[in-house]
Amino acid sequence: MLDYGDITDGAMLTSTVNSSGIPIDMEKRTKVLSPKNYTTLTLIKKFGTPQAVDNMEHKYRELRPIPNWTTITVADAAGQTTLEVADYTRIKNDMVLWVIRNGVIINQCLVQDTSIDATVTVVNFTGTTASGGIANATEVGDLVVIGPEAHAEGEAVPTAYSNISVDKTDYLMQIDRAVKKSDIEACQGHYDTFEKKLGQALSLAFVEQKSKVNLAFYLGTETKDTTTGDGTRYAINGLWNRLTENIEDFTDVGSGFTLQALQEALRECVDEAPGGGKKVLVAGVNVNSHISSWPQGSVRTKPGSEKWGIMVNTILTQYGEIDVTYDNVLSARFGMADRGAILDSANCRQLYLRNKPMKAYYNITANRDIHNMEHAISGTAGLQTSAVESMASIKGVS
Repeated sequence: MLDYGDITDGAMLTSTVNSSGIPIDMEKRTKVLSPKNYTTLTLIKKFGTPQAVDNMEHKYRELRPIPNWTTITVADAAGQTTLEVADYTRIKNDMVLWVIRNGVIINQCLVQDTSIDATVTVVNFTGTTASGGIANATEVGDLVVIGPEAHAEGEAVPTAYSNISVDKTDYLMQIDRAVKKSDIEACQGHYDTFEKKLGQALSLAFVEQKSKVNLAFYLGTETKDTTTGDGTRYAINGLWNRLTENIEDFTDVGSGFTLQALQEALRECVDEAPGGGKKVLVAGVNVNSHISSWPQGSVRTKPGSEKWGIMVNTILTQYGEIDVTYDNVLSARFGMADRGAILDSANCRQLYLRNKPMKAYYNITANRDIHNMEHAISGTAGLQTSAVESMASIKGVS
C-alpha cells in the first residue's frame, strides 16, 4: 500500500514538516580548531631548526665544569681535623674550603690530604699559621664552598685532574595516522563541502596529531618496548621527567607564585647554566592567573608580541628578561593546571630521524583497492634538553 504521508491541519510548522528537507544550520565550512593546542611544540620548533639525527636512540655527550660546592654529611666538633662531605671528588689537596651556615662563614680550612675520600683531612687556615682543627663545630647540611688551590712558594705543580663528559640518550618515536574514504562516500552529496574532502580531513588530523605530540613532550616516559609489536616501539621522555634539576614546588603555598617567586626560579636557571639562551616561561592556568593578578605597576613588562610564532609577554626581572606564554594543555582537562616550565631557547630542540620528519602521504591505497582512498601522516619526533640546569619545572601552584 502506498504511503501517502500524514495530513496536518492548518499551517505547516517546523515541527511537522519533513525535517529531512531542512538543511542543518551550520556554517559554510565546519570550524577547525586553531593550532593553539600545541603551543610548546610550536615554541620549541622556533627555538632552532629541528635536528636530523641518525638513530632512534640519539646519543650525545655533555661536559660541565666541576661544581665548586658540596655539603657536610656528619657533624664534627670544634678542633676536629676532618670534614665529612657528600662529594669528595670535587676536592683536591691544598684547596681552600669555606664552611658556610645561614650565609655566615664559620670555618676557613686548607685541605691537607693526598688520598682524599669522604673524610677530608683539613687544617684551620687563618692568621699566620695553618694548623690545628676547625675553629667551629659543623652541622649536617652545612655548605662547603670549594675554592682554588693555595699554592706554596717553590712547591711542585699539583697533580692534574679533569672532568669527564657524560653520555646522554634521547629516544625518538615513530607516529602514524591515516584518514580514509570509500568511493561511495566520496561521491555522496554533502551540505558541507568540508566533510567531502579527504585532504581537509588530513589537515584536521595533522592538528590532532600535533596536539598529541605536544602532550607527549610533557607527559612521556622514556620507553623502549620489544614485546608488543613486530619491532621496537619507542616513547619519548617528556619535560616532567627531564626537568629534575630545578623543581619549584608551590604545594600548600597558597597564592605564593609572586614576582619574587618567579625571579628566584629564574635565578636558579641562570646561576650555574651556560649562557646564550632566551628564557621562556610556559605557564599553566594557575600560574597565568597569578601573573595576571600581580599589582599593576609592580611588574616591568614589554608589550605582547608574536615573538615565537605565538603570543608572548616579556617580564623584566633582576636576573634578565623572561618571555611568558600560555599553553592550554596545562589545564585541569589534562591534570596540569598547577604546572609550568621555564625553558631555555639554546638548550631545547626537536629531533627527527633523518629523512623521516612528520609529513603527509597521499593516495597510499593499494593498487587493487579501487573502492577506497587513503591519506596518512607519518614521521618521527623527539625532544632534546641539554643543560637541564638552565631550565626549571614548576608545580603545585593553586
